[in-house]
Amino acid sequence: MGRRRFLETAGALAGLWALRSAAPGWGIRPATALEELGGGRIGVGATISRDNLSVVKDLLPAGTYEQIARYGLELTVAPTTTDASLLVPARWLAVSERNRGLAMLDEQGQLRVRDGGPWIGGFPFPEPKTGLEAAWNIASASWIEYADDFSYAGGEHLIRKGESYRSLEWVFAGISTVGRTRLEPTPSWPGHEDELYRLLIRYVAPFDYRGLAVLTVRPYDQTLLERAYAYAPTTRRVREVPTYQRWESASGNDIFRSDHNGNNDPLSRWSWRLVERRPMILPGVSEGYQIDPWPTIAGRFPRGRWELRPEVQVLEAVPKDPQCPYAKKILYVDSVMRKALVFDFYDRSGRVWKTGTHHHARVRQGGETVISFNHPNHTMDLLADHVTYIYVDAASVEKNAGKKLEDFWTTEAMLRAAY
Repeated sequence: MGRRRFLETAGALAGLWALRSAAPGWGIRPATALEELGGGRIGVGATISRDNLSVVKDLLPAGTYEQIARYGLELTVAPTTTDASLLVPARWLAVSERNRGLAMLDEQGQLRVRDGGPWIGGFPFPEPKTGLEAAWNIASASWIEYADDFSYAGGEHLIRKGESYRSLEWVFAGISTVGRTRLEPTPSWPGHEDELYRLLIRYVAPFDYRGLAVLTVRPYDQTLLERAYAYAPTTRRVREVPTYQRWESASGNDIFRSDHNGNNDPLSRWSWRLVERRPMILPGVSEGYQIDPWPTIAGRFPRGRWELRPEVQVLEAVPKDPQCPYAKKILYVDSVMRKALVFDFYDRSGRVWKTGTHHHARVRQGGETVISFNHPNHTMDLLADHVTYIYVDAASVEKNAGKKLEDFWTTEAMLRAAY
């Protein structure tokens, strides 16, 4: 299929998806849509590899294409999920609908409700009209995890040319300070309305990392960098650490401080543009938590559910920081999940330098559906053949457990838990 014909077909299918509430037959449409977009050579159940990659080139992010073509990634295509409650927890969808139309951006691009206060929960812009609105949909930990608090244990493997040479294990926990929808206090934690969230990572292995902990406090004001505090076992003290260096990794992995989840910077540090909306093949949400602690494909990549997503927001960000090594990044945001499922970072010569891929899992906890990410995810330096493979222990996933700010997310709590 030529590029022009692909765009015409993709546009028509995206239009049908936008009208899904008025089109009861859409539930069976994506299977035939995939075959149409793939020229009749790719359908549900097919495995996309180097052999048939050219057929679906226009349906894939650039970084995903490169991983298949150069490094042997293979994608097995599952049926398209059309039930939104299987992609986003039903409670989150209900809150988003209840708060629809209450969000606005002020003159500085800050998200507010119309009375001027911080956001109160759910997706602020279910149907974003600008790049900045789409970026705000993915800016908060509560929106990343659809939860007021969460924690899980896991780790990462560093892989060079298909061989793992170093592994780290950690415990990760987060708490939302605004936009809280499930647990008291709602919708904000008193005295912390000027924060978006707090995150804590504590390393448990290997020996040279054991006991190291880092607490991050993300301001609500999107012109300000986060504050970070580190506990080092050798000093048995917590110290504030600088966060202005965005373009390096503390652990030697492929993820710069700026890179997490596609964007870990204040939104004001990038210029955002919503380029287009179109169908694409992206990671879906796997049933259960069939996680691979080690990569199973080409020594680099996880298995995962991939499917035709009928509408993907292609979000481009150009850095304002002259020290940024990227020329731009592209985030591929599913229009139902409002998450960046794949993101590509381009170097200054225009090549895709790094690409990140986030898989998700659907699990049942306490009688309700929980969507969990890190199922697993990986970031690849395409130029160096280096992969950071992140996994999570399924049994450790905990969301909306009623944790208090003082339980984990203060410097005093860091000292209490110190080795």
